[in-house]
Amino acid sequence: MSYISHAKKEFNLAGWSNEKGEFECDMQKLMCDQVLELLEVFSTHGHSGSSYGYAVNLFEKLARFKLITPLTGNDNEWHEVGDGMFQNVRLSSVFKSEDNKPYDIDGRVYWEWYKNDEGEVYKSHYSKGGDKFYIEFPYEQKEPVEIFSPTDDYPNENLET
Repeated sequence: MSYISHAKKEFNLAGWSNEKGEFECDMQKLMCDQVLELLEVFSTHGHSGSSYGYAVNLFEKLARFKLITPLTGNDNEWHEVGDGMFQNVRLSSVFKSEDNKPYDIDGRVYWEWYKNDEGEVYKSHYSKGGDKFYIEFPYEQKEPVEIFSPTDDYPNENLET
């Protein structure tokens, strides 16, 4: 099965298109058309089992503005964004100030249990302004550290309290 026919079948199974490939939602059609363009180009490159995974992983990292090599902390990786405040040019979530201690504002994420109006409970994630996750070089971008934040209704990470 080709990339294109596989994608079109998945679009239909997801309920985004009908059996004729027609979409009700213009935005979903736009997204799917763009993905089909990417798959069309990808299909012409003749990837094998090993090069396919490498290309997909590399593309995903770069498309998400992720790093493929660690930050070094060298002077050429910084630009001044304010009075004594510097931002990394390779990873925009990394800063340093006059104290020269670098930190990643995306290094930590907090979560709590949240109940919506329908009574469904799920994890609610958020960041705290001014939170500094200090780093050292070389720095490899990682998934953020998740920290549980208790509430009156849900004082424990475990829902069974």
